[in-house]
Amino acid sequence: MSVRPLSVRSTRGGDGGSAHVDATEGGLRGRLPSPIELPVLWIAVLYLVATGRWGSYVGVPGLPFYAGDILLALATAQVAVVLHRRGTTLRDIGQALARANMALLFSLSLLAWVILRGVLSIGSVLDDPLLGLRDAAPYAYAVAALLAFLLPAGGGARQRRVVYIVLTAHAAWVLLGQRLLGGSVDSFILGGTPILTARPDFDSAVAGAAIAFSLYDLLLGRRPRRFWPVAAIVVLAVANAVVIATLQTRAGLLAGVVGFGVVLLIWATRSGARQQGQTSRHMRLAVLFASLAVLGAVVAVSPPGQRLLQAVTGEESQALGTVQVREFAWKGVTDYVLADAKRTAIGVGFGPDFIQDAGIAYSLEGTEYKDVRSPHNYILGTLARLGVAGALLAVLTMVSGAFLAVRRLGGSADDATVLAALLVLGLPITALLGVVLESPFGAIPYFWAIGQLARRGVSPEHQSAAV
Repeated sequence: MSVRPLSVRSTRGGDGGSAHVDATEGGLRGRLPSPIELPVLWIAVLYLVATGRWGSYVGVPGLPFYAGDILLALATAQVAVVLHRRGTTLRDIGQALARANMALLFSLSLLAWVILRGVLSIGSVLDDPLLGLRDAAPYAYAVAALLAFLLPAGGGARQRRVVYIVLTAHAAWVLLGQRLLGGSVDSFILGGTPILTARPDFDSAVAGAAIAFSLYDLLLGRRPRRFWPVAAIVVLAVANAVVIATLQTRAGLLAGVVGFGVVLLIWATRSGARQQGQTSRHMRLAVLFASLAVLGAVVAVSPPGQRLLQAVTGEESQALGTVQVREFAWKGVTDYVLADAKRTAIGVGFGPDFIQDAGIAYSLEGTEYKDVRSPHNYILGTLARLGVAGALLAVLTMVSGAFLAVRRLGGSADDATVLAALLVLGLPITALLGVVLESPFGAIPYFWAIGQLARRGVSPEHQSAAV
């Protein structure tokens, strides 16, 4: 894998957080490596974003090693090799982390607590190592944040094309894959999951990120001057809106609305508008409110929007039934954890099945889902596994990550960083209503995005020069 540094001029905004130019080897030593075009972790994120759940099940036949785990291991090896070649020391890494954003520090603190909690529950882990590792893996994926911070993906025209190709491929297989291949899709099984099988909440969140990415490109990025590229971007956005309407998931719809709304809000209120005078600012605000009104109307009449309204208004429907089941399961987990001081403080650890122990398994399992080990809420699942401390760190990671994402979108961001910001905004919403961050296709992109965003905030003297 090539580790050729990117030019400073390759980013969308001209600087993109890159450091000053220093072509001497002495200037490179003792600093973090500069962004490169295709880090292995970035390739893993693109692959998981493009394929989702079914792509994550590609792995080694007969062994519990899947695509996300393999790519994460390769990314760790790549970062170690690059750090060694650049002469980066642990002291350099520590100095950079000391100046890193709190979102990264919270995620690494969560990782540290996971390691400690794993040691404390070593007995239950050894009783069934695969089951214990399965419970710990979603939190251990936080190492992706550190890897992305140490070796981030750069920007440039090539990266922009890659992102659009990935988002287009994702929308294409969701909309056309099953229709073109028909029933033959079910015969191609990957770890129990047929290929081209959508995971509604995650794939809707990706579709929402694609819409927001297209909007960002047109309003705040390098908007193409020719008609056909602009038309292609608009078609991609419309296709992803159809994806969200087709999958009919409320969590994915909310994730898309949040990303879209944040981009619109940044465009309407950014400093450039104020510099052009009050007329331009007022016009942008008027466009913002009109767009939000149209968006609200479209969402209200869309299939997932109808399900959301039914759940909010209490209308008898399948959507209301799902909400009631979730509420019952969440109350059961909360009561079970808070009934014991030890469980409240440090959780049950890795290995125990708190869903069964809490007596709520029957409410979450059915003909489609078996052996459910998550309450379909990342924070409550973390509370049960890691106690109050772990749940608090998870909440702080999500909140600080969202603030960091908005800051990066409001500045000069390259394409990889824009996608990272949109994933950080959207994925936690689906994680609060489903099993997304407990899975590699959600956790690895999310924690990568935290590291990618955090690296853009490091002061230039602690980044290596782009040669």
